[in-house]
Amino acid sequence: MNIDGTEKAINFGNRVNVDNSFMVVPKNGYRVNVIGFRKQGILNECGIQIHKNDIQKPFSVDKSGHVYRVEIYKDQKFSGTVLVNFNDGPEMISSSSPSQILFLQDYTGR
Repeated sequence: MNIDGTEKAINFGNRVNVDNSFMVVPKNGYRVNVIGFRKQGILNECGIQIHKNDIQKPFSVDKSGHVYRVEIYKDQKFSGTVLVNFNDGPEMISSSSPSQILFLQDYTGR
């Protein structure tokens, strides 16, 4: 993921803190769905820089508009999810030591 201009490897299932924006780095065969983000004509949200204001607040996990789900699919099958926490909300744990990289592997290690 690219978080606030810095590329980081993030584990599936982790939460990541974001100050301004994030983007899931494109990887062939993978599709990204940021829950609550909508842009007409876009089916894969990989490679799109997303700000908090781009995501509809009712879709936040915490219902206060700070934490959002990012789902990753490979070949139309669910591979994993990451929670994105915009730093004006409650502090979350961020990922620092990847063992399963968000844009390279799914749960089966492929």
